[in-house]
Amino acid sequence: MPKYILVDQGSKEWLDLRRQHVTATDAAKLMGSYPYGKWTPLKLFETKMLGEEVAVNDFMRWGTKMEPVARAIAEKELDFPLIPSVFTDDWRLVSLDGWNEECQVCLEVKCTTDSEIFLKAEDEEIPEHWKDQMTWQMIVMGIKAMWLIVFSPDEKYVLFRYDLDPKRARKIEKTCEEFWKCMKEMEAPPMTEDDFLVIDDEDGNNWAKIWIEENEKLKRQEKFVKDIRQKVLDSTDDGNCIFSKAGLKVSRTKGRKTVDWKSVCERYQIRDEILKEFTKEGIGYPIFTVMEDKDGKSKKLP
Repeated sequence: MPKYILVDQGSKEWLDLRRQHVTATDAAKLMGSYPYGKWTPLKLFETKMLGEEVAVNDFMRWGTKMEPVARAIAEKELDFPLIPSVFTDDWRLVSLDGWNEECQVCLEVKCTTDSEIFLKAEDEEIPEHWKDQMTWQMIVMGIKAMWLIVFSPDEKYVLFRYDLDPKRARKIEKTCEEFWKCMKEMEAPPMTEDDFLVIDDEDGNNWAKIWIEENEKLKRQEKFVKDIRQKVLDSTDDGNCIFSKAGLKVSRTKGRKTVDWKSVCERYQIRDEILKEFTKEGIGYPIFTVMEDKDGKSKKLP
């Protein structure tokens, strides 16, 4: 049975609890549905081990501010009180936006500024990470259904019941249990293709430093060349021309034609699922990114 924890959501004690348990947000990250950042089991493991906290942005602050308003609407609609509550069940943790012990009813509040998400919610179609988060809440609380209220900036709302999907629940529980085993044994999960291998090799790092320095020089040179190119074009009449004393020929060509696939799909009512059947995965290629600190200097790992 889940155990009620008397703690204020958002407090330091609550953040510490979240680091020591698997939460609903963690479940979505582990299932790969969480849309904010690219999360892997290894990245989540390292985040919990290092005690890193997620930066709070304006959107999150707005959602927190609107949550009591949305909850009050749900209480009026459902005709019983809903109390924000935190529960643990061994290594599992849920922070419920609303809970009624007598009715065994759970409420999830989602405040969104995305009009497309809100419109879909009116048809009870919601993002995958919401489903994973609510499924985790139902798993921990031992219930088969819960209520979801979706709230918009103009204070419109959609309130409906979301039922447990047993197949999804089994998959989430298995994935989260495997992750918790790594946490318990202090053993990092296996790397995936989305994880980054840290290379300490002296030779490799020296070449990386040289690339950063030379790349900066190249960018400055490219800007210089671009500026000079524009000065050359400013000397033309936008047509084909030859700079006779410099030996430079400037030719005008037509741009390559492209297909507006979004418009095609809309006109012929081609759904995303159909389009995916004809979508090929591209061959991966390396992308170099210079890690910078808040001062814009090259950031080195300890």
